[in-house]
Amino acid sequence: MTTPDDRELAASTDASTASASGSPDESLESLLERSESARMLSADGPFAREFDGFRARYAQQAMAERVEHAIANRRTLVAESGTGTGKTFAYLVPALLSGSKVIVSTGTRHLQDQLYHKDLPAVRRIVGAPARVERLKGRANYLCLHRLEQADTLLFREARDAADLARVRDWSKRTASGDISEVPGIGDDASIWSTLTTSADTCLGSRCEFVQECFVYKARRKALAADVVVVNHHLFFSDIALKDEGFGEVLPGYDCVIFDEAHLVPEIAAQFFGVSFSTSQLRTLCRDVAVAEASDASGVDFAVPVREVEKALNEFVLTAGAERRGELVELTATPAFNAARDTVLDAMAALGQALERGAAAGENLELAHQRCADIAAALGQFDGSGDDSMVFWYESGKRSLRLQATPISVSGVLSDHLFSQPLAMVFTSATLCAEGSGAHFRRDVGIGDADVRIWHSPYDYASRGLLYVPEGMPDPADEGFAAAMLESILPVLRASRGRAFVLFTSYRVMHKVGELLAARGEFPLLTQGDEPKQQLVESFRNTGRAVLLGTASFWEGVDVKGAALVCVIIDKLPFSSPFDPVNRARLRHIETHGGNAFTDYLLPRAVLTLKQGAGRLIRDEDDYGVLMICDPRIVSRGYGRVFLDALPPMRRTRRGQLVERFFAHFDAQGTT
Repeated sequence: MTTPDDRELAASTDASTASASGSPDESLESLLERSESARMLSADGPFAREFDGFRARYAQQAMAERVEHAIANRRTLVAESGTGTGKTFAYLVPALLSGSKVIVSTGTRHLQDQLYHKDLPAVRRIVGAPARVERLKGRANYLCLHRLEQADTLLFREARDAADLARVRDWSKRTASGDISEVPGIGDDASIWSTLTTSADTCLGSRCEFVQECFVYKARRKALAADVVVVNHHLFFSDIALKDEGFGEVLPGYDCVIFDEAHLVPEIAAQFFGVSFSTSQLRTLCRDVAVAEASDASGVDFAVPVREVEKALNEFVLTAGAERRGELVELTATPAFNAARDTVLDAMAALGQALERGAAAGENLELAHQRCADIAAALGQFDGSGDDSMVFWYESGKRSLRLQATPISVSGVLSDHLFSQPLAMVFTSATLCAEGSGAHFRRDVGIGDADVRIWHSPYDYASRGLLYVPEGMPDPADEGFAAAMLESILPVLRASRGRAFVLFTSYRVMHKVGELLAARGEFPLLTQGDEPKQQLVESFRNTGRAVLLGTASFWEGVDVKGAALVCVIIDKLPFSSPFDPVNRARLRHIETHGGNAFTDYLLPRAVLTLKQGAGRLIRDEDDYGVLMICDPRIVSRGYGRVFLDALPPMRRTRRGQLVERFFAHFDAQGTT
């Protein structure tokens, strides 16, 4: 017997189950007849014969056919492909068969490495394509031989850096790639790498004495000769930005670009088409000036101008006040900020004059002079004059201040740089369309005409998943929400015997619930920040009965298959904060241009984020579990239906007893 609330939650279950079943919208025979890629992925194809555990899936074959069509006809494809559809093979097979120059761009380094080391070699072997495949990373991922040569004059941050330097010197004599992730015993986030790697601002380029042996240049030369190059979104969009500024290209010419994890494209692209200034940039320059003078020996005394810049920077940081993030107008409205900014610019002008006098002595000082001019030019743009197409904001720390101008939308610049070219483009992700047309994503990215397809996950959510929205929860803004959440999730955690992710939209609520949960002492707790992310996930897999508490970075890109994870609990609907300065400016821009900030921006992004979080639960066909959402707005507000319709077609309930029976059922089957 179901309650009215159960019926309300279940209202759309039957319809969504049918649409998510993966049933063909055309005959399989017709699909296989016209697509070589689909035939290869069929039940009679080479993947079924040669790839262990391969299972033919209609959705995968249909997507492969659409990718094949997009590449052959230089079209744009927007493809949402749910967990388990096999989207990676669905785009790699036609990419390798096409004979085209293809860029595959990923949102995360983890996926980039997986494609290069695992998926592409397997697909290339089975397809039998002679394509050359290379991986290309940004400069900061490669050892700089020039900086290694200068190491004895460089300033290191931590005591262990001296031991790490000796290890790097030894490794540098053996490595062929120079990829810092390959150094044994030193993580790629170790402090030493900020000194031994370069950026576009600090690289000497063709003037460097090590240019022929340079690992970055070697990697780029290989990429230029390759048929398929695996990059990440940061490198791809930084390359477009470099071309826009008139600099040489990093990536080779290509016929097709495939964006995996494409839901990250709008935010990542925005980082490369704005303006930024940070006190850390300028402090790094001051540090590098001393090193440059030691190498070039110009005879110019830089001590006084460097000291004046550092003094001005300290005063500049103080004008921003406490650690916070806000719109720039909050600072430019104060005389103290403007005066301190002008003092920094004056001190930089004096340093620039000194560097100009010393630049003739060598390339290091010449580069430092150009960097000084570029940083000053960037700072000069944060004068409060504004630009309607940009969001001007700041972020302050105890000893740092960052000023940023971010485009309100990247659709215009991407339309000019990507969609104006005769390229094939594929945008794919497990969560890409907040609704069937993909209109929000297409608008954000600047996509006009496109083939939009959605293939739902083939997993049996209807029998192996359960959505639970507890009764009696207060509004998330209520002061007692954390305590009420604890009381609601405890019975669920007991029924699941831990083995749960609890995902939060804020650190404050995470730590509050964590404190309350720790006081009960019933489960091993793992909290974001206690260990690096991957170590935390490994600890979760190995601990048993563990409960992992995490915020934004755990809502996506985390893959725990099997009985180690059978419950995902979400505190509230993940709306972006309307008080964040970037969001506030975007919302204002939408409203002033006749749009609706809630339905055009906040709601679709929250829907996609919720789909990402829910996607942590069932990662394989034998998985099962409960998705618990503690936010009552999903049933009490009209927009809650948009969230419910976007979730996988699970059975739905508001009764805790059904959750206990669900876990008891699977425990009795011995599937745990």
